Amino acid sequence: MTNVQAIRPPSEAELIQSADAKVRTGRGKLTPAETAALQARNARRDAERAMTPEDIKAAREALGLTQWELADALELEGNYGKDTVRNWERGKRPITGPARVALRLMVAAKGAAK
Repeated sequence: MTNVQAIRPPSEAELIQSADAKVRTGRGKLTPAETAALQARNARRDAERAMTPEDIKAAREALGLTQWELADALELEGNYGKDTVRNWERGKRPITGPARVALRLMVAAKGAAK
């Protein structure tokens, strides 16, 4: 009688660990399963970090800024910048990662200054 063990597929955590190692070292090509695991992890992270339109407006108001002033503070250009902030607050366009981080840092800095 032979001893046959079932081969279990790698867990998502194992796939992510393997993929991160390949990306970090630049060695090896990502498998489709590793790519899917990284995409799923990144989607979860993005969802956790997302700001709702209400969050954006509340942050702007906490800073005491108009839409125009916030656009200027974030160095968004001209009328396009004001339109961008308005679209974020109306939920027509999601806030981008760098702008989201900058807005959160501005709010944190104002809170620390109190």
